[in-house]
Amino acid sequence: MGQKKGNTGNPAGRPKGSKNKVSTELKTWVQMLITSNTEQLEKDLQSLEPNQKWVIIEKLLQFVIPKATIHLETKDTTPPRPTPPARILRRDELKEYFEQLEKEY
Repeated sequence: MGQKKGNTGNPAGRPKGSKNKVSTELKTWVQMLITSNTEQLEKDLQSLEPNQKWVIIEKLLQFVIPKATIHLETKDTTPPRPTPPARILRRDELKEYFEQLEKEY
């Protein structure tokens, strides 16, 4: 039988949300490589065709700027549920209101 939900086989393992050490080191190395070779990179980019140049620039930007995500909004077509009046409801009104809510949900 597998692990119970919430339990781990390695309680001393990497904490949730911590950064991967290899990824962090690789990103740092790439940043240092680019920073220390900017002049040569600029010369090399100038020798490329415009299309090739922008492909390289786009790939380099992925290390600096996170990719954008698309958030699609859906229009809710259901009518809003009635709000209770701003007064104290009688028992029968309250019962009717809750019955109406139960039907909707």
